Amino acid sequence: MADLLSIEHSELGEKVYTLIRQEILLRRFQAGEKLDIYRLADQLGVSRTPVKDAVNRLALEGLIEIVPRRGTFVTKFGRRDIEELFDARCMVELWAAQKAMKRVTDEQIRQLEEVVGEGARILKKADGAFDYQAFSVLNARFHRLMLELSGSRKLIEIYDSLHTHVQVTRAMSQRALEACRLAQAEHEKIVGAYQRRDLKGLKAAITAHLESTLEGSLKVMEERGGAL
Repeated sequence: MADLLSIEHSELGEKVYTLIRQEILLRRFQAGEKLDIYRLADQLGVSRTPVKDAVNRLALEGLIEIVPRRGTFVTKFGRRDIEELFDARCMVELWAAQKAMKRVTDEQIRQLEEVVGEGARILKKADGAFDYQAFSVLNARFHRLMLELSGSRKLIEIYDSLHTHVQVTRAMSQRALEACRLAQAEHEKIVGAYQRRDLKGLKAAITAHLESTLEGSLKVMEERGGAL
């Protein structure tokens, strides 16, 4: 019975963590907003323990700041944070591309093609109701696949350490349908460079994609008062 209770508590803790994390990534909890653990527990219908555990995990990920004697706040990302994040992404993704081009197989390129093809299908249906969440998942999968093509565990590890903050900027900058269409077109150019085994073209396509995403993130940041 004790083991069963432990499993149930673990599953509950994971659900609470996932829910709060999603609310932060989608900025339903605003940048800089103070989080009330007691209120969150009441809203979720759980005790304070899984909420506190979730908050501690999110603090380790950099999504939450715990300020002694002041409280718990959603982390703000300012211009410098965003620019440094994209500098890091650019270095990691370009280095991964250089390594990937030496070893990529036709089957791996087909995997990229499938992800991009699914993105195109989602956007084709967007005149009705645009499924942003599904497109966002594909977007993240596309970039993760590009890192995996490098075969470098260390590069993947570095990218994963950036991923949480990447999700915030992606969620904010690509909510609009037009921004997603632009990202889709840029992904197609990246895949085209892989198909041609064109390293120079690949690096140019990745750089252009990250620069346009950075521009979109900074624009949204300004619209939201200078922070994401």
